[in-house]
Amino acid sequence: MTTEEILWNAAFENESTPIDNLYDYNEEQAMERYYEDKELFERYAEYFRHAS
Repeated sequence: MTTEEILWNAAFENESTPIDNLYDYNEEQAMERYYEDKELFERYAEYFRHAS
């Protein structure tokens, strides 16, 4: 194998990631924050109504 082939293979391996490894932890945390905020808003809706 030539150096050019090794570099080409390494570049291809870095660019192609399996679909199973595409889990986004930031998206999960954002969804958790959204539902926590939604739950708090529903729980304290009467206090927020007086403020607006």
